[in-house]
Amino acid sequence: MDTYKYYIDFAAENKIEYVVLDEGWYDPKVGDMLIAIPDLDLPELVRYAKSKQVDLILWTVFNVLDEQLEAACKKYSEMGISGFKVDFLDRDDQTAVEMVYRIAEATSKYKLSLDLHGIYKPTGLNRTYPHIINFESVFGMEEMKWSTIEKDMMQYDVTMPYIRMMAGPVDYTPGAMRNASKKDFKDIYSNPMSQGTRCHQLAAYIVHDSPLTMLADNPTIYREEQECTDFITSIPNTGIEEIRIL
Repeated sequence: MDTYKYYIDFAAENKIEYVVLDEGWYDPKVGDMLIAIPDLDLPELVRYAKSKQVDLILWTVFNVLDEQLEAACKKYSEMGISGFKVDFLDRDDQTAVEMVYRIAEATSKYKLSLDLHGIYKPTGLNRTYPHIINFESVFGMEEMKWSTIEKDMMQYDVTMPYIRMMAGPVDYTPGAMRNASKKDFKDIYSNPMSQGTRCHQLAAYIVHDSPLTMLADNPTIYREEQECTDFITSIPNTGIEEIRIL
């Protein structure tokens, strides 16, 4: 609770509208998103966030949400949750596509926003369901937590916008404040860094079409780099920015 309130305070200070509760707010081994972990008083966190003019988005897995779809949408919309960030579909067969449409329909009914993370490329679904505010379907920067130097993110970041982004918006998760040249880069999961410069990270917020934009690092570093934070949060955006506990 204290950590999430710290994130909410940071978001409020910088006029960031959303905080994502990432994996761990419900027990992933149980797979029941209707019950938060004992350490998390979710209604109190919603109340605290709203007192700071910040909304909460809940991360979940596609099949977990689909199995509890009506109940989850009803419960969390009534609680004051803004929407869901749904992850790990990672395929585009007919069964998967039907699941996406079910989730899109239900979240629309309950006026919940939807960020489709871990999904196939955009196909125009957000024209039918405008509450869908972003799609991943990209080799996101979080891959730097476990990728070796052979993955050249500098080259990828200047080619991907002309290829993947032609299909639609992209949930890429930029904003790393620990930056290394390629020769100094190491894949450190617990303390990840990016390849390239700090300016490279800031430029991603301009180049990427991303209606719900991630700040991928943590509030402590963003406070130390306030000039960069001010630049990121000054960029106009349809969904404004989000942060999450990594």
